[in-house]
Amino acid sequence: MTFIIHQERLEREKRELAKQKKKERIERLKAEGKYLTEKEKEAKRRAAQFIESRRAQGTDIMSNRTYGGSSTFQPFILRPP
Repeated sequence: MTFIIHQERLEREKRELAKQKKKERIERLKAEGKYLTEKEKEAKRRAAQFIESRRAQGTDIMSNRTYGGSSTFQPFILRPP
């Protein structure tokens, strides 16, 4: 009986320690400005994919110029539906 109680207590302490470590890691990342939520990660991934697709077309997003010719690319503007 005492063995089971002792084992349950050890398992609970192990879970609490893991939870505390995860919380400390998140706090550290937030302090460094590196913590991203799932929604932020998805937005960052989509933005990188958009830039890569524009580079593949030969368009430089940052300077609004093309690599091989005239500047015909208009900046992408989101408009409300």
